[in-house]
Amino acid sequence: MSKYIKMGPKHECGGVKTDNDGKFHYFTSSAVGWACDDNLLKCIEKQKSHDLGRGKKKYSKSFNLFAVPGPSSTKYEIGFFQPDTEGVTYLGNIEY
Repeated sequence: MSKYIKMGPKHECGGVKTDNDGKFHYFTSSAVGWACDDNLLKCIEKQKSHDLGRGKKKYSKSFNLFAVPGPSSTKYEIGFFQPDTEGVTYLGNIEY
């Protein structure tokens, strides 16, 4: 299991000031790890940072993007690299 993925009954992604009035936050995941943030661009940058690892080589070439109800401080389970809560919307797969 990746050190970035925290499986368990509840996990808090870490609240930051929202850019969408707290109605939802973004969650990204790849085979390497996951990230979440209220700001889409920050979330994507966090995910790319995980995917690049410690070196310049990419460990993952794409990730999935979700919209999750509530701010990023919302607690929910993470299963199979995706949020496990009601109201999650899959937005697509991002390749880079």
